[in-house]
Amino acid sequence: NGGRYLYVGLDNVAATKRCGEQLIRLLNEKYGKGKWPENSVVMENWGPPGISITTNRHAGFWKTFEPALKENPTVKMVNATGMWDPATAFKAASDVLTKYGDKLIGAYSHDDPSATEGIVRALELKKLQYPVGHLKHIPIVTYDATKTGMQSVRDKEIDVITEQPARGYAHLVMRYLYEWHKNGYESLPKAGTELSKAQLKQMFSQETGVDSWSPATVKQGTNWDGIWIAPKSPLIPNEVDPYAKSQWGNYMYWLDKNEWPKK
Repeated sequence: NGGRYLYVGLDNVAATKRCGEQLIRLLNEKYGKGKWPENSVVMENWGPPGISITTNRHAGFWKTFEPALKENPTVKMVNATGMWDPATAFKAASDVLTKYGDKLIGAYSHDDPSATEGIVRALELKKLQYPVGHLKHIPIVTYDATKTGMQSVRDKEIDVITEQPARGYAHLVMRYLYEWHKNGYESLPKAGTELSKAQLKQMFSQETGVDSWSPATVKQGTNWDGIWIAPKSPLIPNEVDPYAKSQWGNYMYWLDKNEWPKK
């Protein structure tokens, strides 16, 4: 309520465009561009309706995925509302599978738990779950890179996660809060600029995962007086090793088990 702000976090629209791109890539690799199975379905598992995060996580995905549906006009998008709750997501995914069965050819989830404990478990129950790389595997793309999401990538249940680089958030916000405190608000990066990978690598060590979440875009706050620093959203496992110690979901694994995931 007043004052100036510094916000660090992903642009959900920009980040989930990458989810759409990856699901298209996986389906094109499996079936061929414009040759997806006729009368098949793709499932989108939504978060809670009516909030901006859910709206944005759909909007980014849809912006890249809708053109692919036009190339495959008999393929239908079906919605399931998981509410970011594993039990609700499981029921929603199960209802889709009960109706469409083996017509499902791909899935996108707004969050990891709805994918790992919802979509994957529903596929298992219907005996439709096969590991990544298997001819019958149904590609799944999700968003977040939580501890359970990372485990599902390692277990070859999920193909790709677009990561929220939470450790990058922490390093960026503390670095620039200090800058603000020391030299004043006007010393912060200006909206409309970019913090390049080379620039950020001078400021942060390799242990922070800076290679994966840089560059960062500096924007004007959408409804606050201040700047918004949005780092890159890396793809796992395409751009980040799913065993990487710099990845926040793996750090949560370490906090829980007092050891790092093993290959």
